[in-house]
Amino acid sequence: IQGERMGSRQISIYYRFDAATKTKLTARIESPIDQSLLVPLLSVLNECELFHTWIPNWRVPRLKVRRTDKLAPQSGRCSQVVLVTVDLPWPFSSREVVLDASGVDDIDATGDIAVLVTALTAGDDTTGVVIPDIDEADIVRIDFHGGFLFRRLPDDWAGGEGS
Repeated sequence: IQGERMGSRQISIYYRFDAATKTKLTARIESPIDQSLLVPLLSVLNECELFHTWIPNWRVPRLKVRRTDKLAPQSGRCSQVVLVTVDLPWPFSSREVVLDASGVDDIDATGDIAVLVTALTAGDDTTGVVIPDIDEADIVRIDFHGGFLFRRLPDDWAGGEGS
């Protein structure tokens, strides 16, 4: 595991490559966020239709969100199935993922909000959502497993200025 600390910003990044596959990257990012930014941040992550407005978008090198489609109505406050297609710079082909995001809001009892995000593949019937086939030859469907954990900082946390 390698790690990096970003100076006075209180951001820690840990990452490692899977020894068996040499292609799977596992990353963990820890950073305090101001309490006033929690609701706006969760809202932005939940609104897949707006990904193209805040995820980087360039013509040179090519990088943009080509498509975001909700494949089923949202269930609960933050549980949804979303298809996301992203165009990448040469020599990479476009990537697509069908994400199943399921959230748990326990902020009142424990101070935690957790969101589990996993990729669904064609033929996966665990959600009852029909996963479409890839509709363009230049797209590669990827696998993804991840999540977010928002946790209230302890009262005695001394994170420096502005904490």
